[in-house]
Amino acid sequence: MNPFLASTKPAIGGISSFEDLEAFPDRTAPVATMFSGGLDSTYLLYKLQSLGFANIEAVAADVGTRIDQPLLERTAAMFGARFVCLEGRDAFVEQGVKSAIRAHAKYLGIYPLSSSLSRPIIASLVVNHARSIGSRLVLHTANLSQNSLPRLNNSIKRSGFSGNFGSPYECSVISRQQKTSDLSKCGATFVADRTWSADENLWCREFESGPLEDPENFSIPEEAFAWTRNIPAEQPVEIKLGFADGSLVSIDDRDVALVDAIPFLNNTVGKFGHGRFVGLEHITTGQKVLEVREAPAAAIIFDALRHLETASLDVASIVLKQGLEQAWSQEAVSGAWGSTIHQMCERAIASALEGVSGSVSYIVDHTRFLPRSIRARTPRYIRDRHLWEYQAATHIASSKAFRPRQVAKRETPVENNAPQAPANLSQQCTDGLVTNGWWFSKGERAEACFGIEIDAAWKNFADHWNRLLLDEYMRDGGTYRYRRYSAFEYDATDGIFRLLPHAPYEQSKSVNHLNGGFKRHFEPLENSFIDHPVLEKILTGFCRILCEAARHDRWNIKIHPYRIVARDGVNGKPAPEGLHQDGVD
Repeated sequence: MNPFLASTKPAIGGISSFEDLEAFPDRTAPVATMFSGGLDSTYLLYKLQSLGFANIEAVAADVGTRIDQPLLERTAAMFGARFVCLEGRDAFVEQGVKSAIRAHAKYLGIYPLSSSLSRPIIASLVVNHARSIGSRLVLHTANLSQNSLPRLNNSIKRSGFSGNFGSPYECSVISRQQKTSDLSKCGATFVADRTWSADENLWCREFESGPLEDPENFSIPEEAFAWTRNIPAEQPVEIKLGFADGSLVSIDDRDVALVDAIPFLNNTVGKFGHGRFVGLEHITTGQKVLEVREAPAAAIIFDALRHLETASLDVASIVLKQGLEQAWSQEAVSGAWGSTIHQMCERAIASALEGVSGSVSYIVDHTRFLPRSIRARTPRYIRDRHLWEYQAATHIASSKAFRPRQVAKRETPVENNAPQAPANLSQQCTDGLVTNGWWFSKGERAEACFGIEIDAAWKNFADHWNRLLLDEYMRDGGTYRYRRYSAFEYDATDGIFRLLPHAPYEQSKSVNHLNGGFKRHFEPLENSFIDHPVLEKILTGFCRILCEAARHDRWNIKIHPYRIVARDGVNGKPAPEGLHQDGVD
């Protein structure tokens, strides 16, 4: 009896040693054991056969691992077992990698998570297979120094498996020499010369032990790497990654499924030697072990998404999201995938990434991969600093010069037929809004009110109406309205207009009986429209008037320029809804 067992709590699945297997009562019942063809999983088949288990299924889950099925079938057959390979690539990507990308899932920000993502998927696949064959015993080969131990055990437990499960290596420590010696007697000598332990999936390859055992003195064999072997003759390449709501959706403007994008990027980026990682990871006892990884696709995807987040989100949101990312990652590392904390972080991260869309283009060569273009759908960046400085200075100057005034309410009408001096047009507008709730003005008066001149700048501004996009949401089936839409926030204290994250336009059915009651996803305003001096004059003028009339300093501004087109067979209807309000007053 291993003396360590006496002081160890029983495994949550009932199996933590080979002694537990010796005590298992039914040796004829089906057994499902996870099998990779490595030393530990092959030795487990040997032990099961030695103990008289007669119905063994050696199960591998393909999550992007290079699986030599004929070899594994022969190896399993040597010990009376049947080899089964389960397809898991799509499940791994959809249930593991996608959320890991959104969470920038790195251990302490050092290297991408790997088995933390794959183990819950593998456990789920193997448990489902075990149920299908009526197995009451599910085994794996993780040991105490591997975080896969709690990851697999917890995942099997969460799956609701009611039989026994666990790893006999948790408390039974058998030397590598002993295992290779016993297996060589059975003719399985192919595993005797392995010098390090490796784990691979579609997202990452990781290795440990052997020459990587001692963090103070280790060497990384070049032959351990597969994706990141530098090819000197390769010429630099340009690559463009496209994202929608924080998910990778395209490469070089071509739609691509993530399950296909990952191997493509592993090859395209990895052949330049990028995507290698070295770092320590804690185990369940708190001690640290050294691991080496290669994950070129993860390296460039994480980098691109962070650039796009920085372009789209405010700083406070990014800082908070980074904290959630580490909480998400630590739950995954500790084997608590699907826990309350893990799900809370998952939902919050997904919410933060709504609207984080756009593209990042890179030049990739043998020295680095650097962005050459960051294009966000709802950007917070400045594209022309000189123009921005001019606009900001103008806003600040106008806000300092502006003083809200009160319009005196007349108790009784005063009749005065004497000629009046022309009032300031903006004051007329303010007075009209306060008194009547509306103001009407002809075009030339509005030009004077807002200081607009019909010149080349105006024509350039007006040309944006030629680039509006078809409104596909007309409930009357019309194809005559073209528009874009964006929303801003204005605060009179600093006089700056802030573009809000892009969101759908929505009106209540009560104010718009034709097109109300649902979300309309219009394309955002063009950057050249948003940055245009004419728009700046219009917004500045209106906000001054509204601040004075309503005595509010903060405003939410929805801008949706639209164009009505009448052509042969199609009537243009400026207001098919009839007389209505926007519902945002």
